[in-house]
Amino acid sequence: MKQKIPIFLSVLFFVAITVFIFKASTYSENAEFDEFLYSNHDEDIVIIYNYGGWGISSENKPSLVIPMAQGLEQELKDNEHKLIVVPYKRVRSGFWSHAVELKETMIGFRFQSKDLASKLTEYQKNHQDKEFILLGFSNGASFAQAVFENMPDSAKAHTSVIEVGLPFWNKEIDSERIIVLNNDNRDPIATGNVFIYLKSITRVALNLINSAARGNLSQQERIVWIPQHEYTWDLIGPPIVSFLDGAL
Repeated sequence: MKQKIPIFLSVLFFVAITVFIFKASTYSENAEFDEFLYSNHDEDIVIIYNYGGWGISSENKPSLVIPMAQGLEQELKDNEHKLIVVPYKRVRSGFWSHAVELKETMIGFRFQSKDLASKLTEYQKNHQDKEFILLGFSNGASFAQAVFENMPDSAKAHTSVIEVGLPFWNKEIDSERIIVLNNDNRDPIATGNVFIYLKSITRVALNLINSAARGNLSQQERIVWIPQHEYTWDLIGPPIVSFLDGAL
């Protein structure tokens, strides 16, 4: 009997992991996005952006996609477009949410992307005068691409996708509705330079160990800084503007 207990627990663990991986699960909190969906707007362009990394942002660790969205918003306003900017948060804070995000990343955002694609498609059916712009950085670029893939052609025709720093494990989609920016092939995350990536991860790990020994762990020391995986609006603005001139 005692020998059967470990086997039972192992089987139970395997079943739990399998269900977790293949069960549809979203663990986000999107008050702003939900308000947008269920409100009337007279803007002709909707910018939906989502964060890189774990899919969250904070005052101590603001996402690089925020100034990108702000730059894009100002550029379109300068060209007399009426628009609304809506953040889409893939996760909320907390361990379970991070576990869901890790799972979704590993399976190409299979469930989360279908959920958002369905909502945007339904919205577009009832607001056919609207144009969507999906903006994503790093993992957020992967997510934006997955959302686009799950849209029907009727919705894709009114959707432009801006993928900044798309990770190398994603296959780029050949579409005139998508622009991919990778710092002129210098971004190691986009090109697959594993050595630089692992070097950056190791540096953060050593910082964490040293900080833990001191009993003082700053938020900055948690950040994985990767050379050339940083983007500013001044850098990406011109090609994006040129892309949108033909898409909008």
